[in-house]
Amino acid sequence: DANEYIKNITALVSNDPKLQACDPVTLICGGLTAAQLHFSLNKSLGHAWLIPYNNHGKMEAQFQLGAKGMVQLAQRSGQIKHLNVTEVYEGEISKYDRKFGTIELDGEKKSDNVVGYLACFELINGQVQELYWTKEKMLKHAKRFSKSFNYGPWQTDFDAMAKKTILHKLLKDYAPLSIEAASALDKDQAIIREDNVLDYIDNPENDVDEQMQ
Repeated sequence: DANEYIKNITALVSNDPKLQACDPVTLICGGLTAAQLHFSLNKSLGHAWLIPYNNHGKMEAQFQLGAKGMVQLAQRSGQIKHLNVTEVYEGEISKYDRKFGTIELDGEKKSDNVVGYLACFELINGQVQELYWTKEKMLKHAKRFSKSFNYGPWQTDFDAMAKKTILHKLLKDYAPLSIEAASALDKDQAIIREDNVLDYIDNPENDVDEQMQ
């Protein structure tokens, strides 16, 4: 895949002046990560991206997985029968089980007002796992863990970012992933340096702290 990788990253960088200004090592390491996963960096495909990021005055490339890339990683395990992520609208929740954190969506939609986000999967053995966050919880999470919350995609496309976030959380915490897939989720939103060193400049705090609240 070497030739394809070179074409991929060359085309990407040549069309983006901000990426041209990034530390070449972060571009190479991020691009290699995408190539190892057999993901294209073509933005229209939604598999993965390299995002230019100003890190204390130095431009560096951050590796980001897209929601479609996450779905592909999950499917590669061969154990997931169904996988879905969706917005939940006002009136749709008919029952909330606080003990297990599950909801039932038998209610009638009352408006286009999004009240939460749901991600769920079913394994081929019949096991079902779901994760639901209210919009308020998602907003709190985004403000805490994203330094670019006030001017980035959380402002321009909140629902898409929220669905990616809840899907990432579900897969990382509960899905039977391959070592390759688990490693890819760990690299999401990291600046990848030499020797596979990961720098989470946009998410400096440990996510475990958020789970303990």
